[in-house]
Amino acid sequence: MELMIIGAVIALAGFGSIFFGINQNNSLSSQIYSYFSSGSANPGTPYIIVGVIGVIVGLIMIYFGYQKYNQGKTGNAFFNSKTMGTKKCPFCANQIKREAIVCQFCGKELSNDFIPTHKVKLLTNTDGLSLRMEPNANTTHFIKIPNGTEVQHMNTGDTAELNGIKASWFEIRTKEGTYGWCFSGSLEKI
Repeated sequence: MELMIIGAVIALAGFGSIFFGINQNNSLSSQIYSYFSSGSANPGTPYIIVGVIGVIVGLIMIYFGYQKYNQGKTGNAFFNSKTMGTKKCPFCANQIKREAIVCQFCGKELSNDFIPTHKVKLLTNTDGLSLRMEPNANTTHFIKIPNGTEVQHMNTGDTAELNGIKASWFEIRTKEGTYGWCFSGSLEKI
């Protein structure tokens, strides 16, 4: 968010510099004509150049700030240590790559077998449990898991309260190998 604000300030300062430079010689066309015809700049030309650079830099900062902000308002970006690209070693609890068969920290061999730990227990009459890319109710779901489906708990996220129920966000895996986040209040331990 801070990157977006700084980018907006720089872009606005750039626009201000452009307008100041234009007002130095009354028109942008006279600035351009003067520079290209004589090779020397009018007094406002440096302000215009600095302003254009400021606008470009500011817009780039706004873009990357927006991307960072949208990667997870909970602070968890897609494919970081809390989401889809890693899993927790069951022996030493360090985050390791999802595809790992040996933990790089403790050296223990890992099983990639599906071991169900919970099953879906819907609290309302919905068509399934929403699986999401991030541990956040505001993100869109990409699949619905039917009631009674067995899943494997992979990671635990922040605690939240939904419909009066306080529980953690769980990253789960289905028997088919689909990974995603769901509200653990809709799961029942096996």
